[in-house]
Amino acid sequence: MDDLVINSILQFVFDHSVPLPLPEYWEFLGADSSVRRLTCDPADLREALHGQFDAATLIQSGVCVRVGENVDLHPLLNRPRAQFAASFDENVDLPLELVMANGVLPVSQEPAVFRALSDSTTKSASISLRKKVVAAFSLSDLAVLRTLGIPATLAAGLASMKGPQLRLLFGRPAEIRSGEPGGKQRADIARNPTQIILACWNLSSIRNEVSEEMVSIRRLIYRADSVLGFDTDLMFAWQPASSDLNEIRTAVDLQDKDLVRRFLRQSIADSVCPAAAPPTVSGAPGNYAEVRHEITTDLRRAELVRGQERALTVKLDRLNLLHDQEFIQRIRDAATSDRDPLRSALLINIAELMTRCHAESRVVREARWVIEGRRRDRQPDFDDARTLQLLVGQILQVYREFSRRC
Repeated sequence: MDDLVINSILQFVFDHSVPLPLPEYWEFLGADSSVRRLTCDPADLREALHGQFDAATLIQSGVCVRVGENVDLHPLLNRPRAQFAASFDENVDLPLELVMANGVLPVSQEPAVFRALSDSTTKSASISLRKKVVAAFSLSDLAVLRTLGIPATLAAGLASMKGPQLRLLFGRPAEIRSGEPGGKQRADIARNPTQIILACWNLSSIRNEVSEEMVSIRRLIYRADSVLGFDTDLMFAWQPASSDLNEIRTAVDLQDKDLVRRFLRQSIADSVCPAAAPPTVSGAPGNYAEVRHEITTDLRRAELVRGQERALTVKLDRLNLLHDQEFIQRIRDAATSDRDPLRSALLINIAELMTRCHAESRVVREARWVIEGRRRDRQPDFDDARTLQLLVGQILQVYREFSRRC
């Protein structure tokens, strides 16, 4: 079928929709015109489509399907107030596709992220973000990101990837690298090497909440990388530190769009780890002490076995996050709620000193040494406690002043 006809059908659906309202917390941003929801009953849309296009054309476009002897809307559209995101080529006013939480129209077996750069706005924004595209897990989150000019699409389809889709995205596994697919055989986003950033948190509520779909994708990528040998180095997981969330919440409370955008972009740069790292699941080390113990064990193993860099990178990122969540954020929360401005300032000072103390600890410094691939025979100095002693002394001094004012 002529692409123009398909685009016209998609435009017809688009015309029966309005921009998706942002969650209440984000209303001050307005709304992105490309993320929509239907305004009419599905039955009315079906009748309107039949009045404009013949049944065979609607079925070929994928917008409608045959149900027995009847022709009905595709299940992705056949529900009240169905939500979708539209993609547009820079030279075409008609939509190229409609991306929904559970699929893409016209019907495609490929994840939405494969063609993310086909949307001209996303492609342009990706270039400004150093060739990154964020994969969101809800249309509300996608609407927030697009409203802020951050390149984004939905993670729809990633969790159900099979071998052919993995090859389109990552190329052939390492052991059969020769004859790797190239040119049009690779996904669009792979032909223009772009980092895919999985948004592993809830933007709408600004909380580190992990969805089941995200965990499924992380498990799939981990197995594809560690078991099958796929090169997944351009896929990352984004889970902001609590300090990131505090900054973003504050900027949202102040309704400062530019500041929100800046903090989100900075978090995308700083708070990501390889998506192939095993996702945190029930039973895995869940607190600072447990992860620190695991890193200590891995460091001893690294003296005998090479290739620990990726695992250590992931665990060190986790350790830093847990240190922030379990210790630093609690102090910051106490500082925020304290009505005495001097006590509040003293608590913030303690938080900053403890962050520096953590960064200078032996386990963190040695993990960084191994991650950077440095050789053990260069005699790293991990026993110099002078800096730590000074930091601990400053913490105690500030704490004594804080206690005196209580």
